[in-house]
Amino acid sequence: EEAKILKNCFASLDPLVLKALSPKEKKKIVALRRIAGCFALGRRYSEQEVNGILKPIYGDFALVRRYLVEYGFLKRTRDCAAYWREAEV
Repeated sequence: EEAKILKNCFASLDPLVLKALSPKEKKKIVALRRIAGCFALGRRYSEQEVNGILKPIYGDFALVRRYLVEYGFLKRTRDCAAYWREAEV
């Protein structure tokens, strides 16, 4: 089922290009989990680095960045100076 969701949500998986972020929770979580895999475990990224990774994936990269944090795929400092992934996806 996850493979089917990925196929429908993404125009391409290599390079990763998201068609649209689904309003359905299940599909959104599957897509965000796949996008979170673009970030190395434990490495700290600046906001500019995160944006640089997300821009080619989806035009509204700020929305994706916000969802990655809200859904717990990425953590960030209070001042948004650093982002990191601390768990396997």
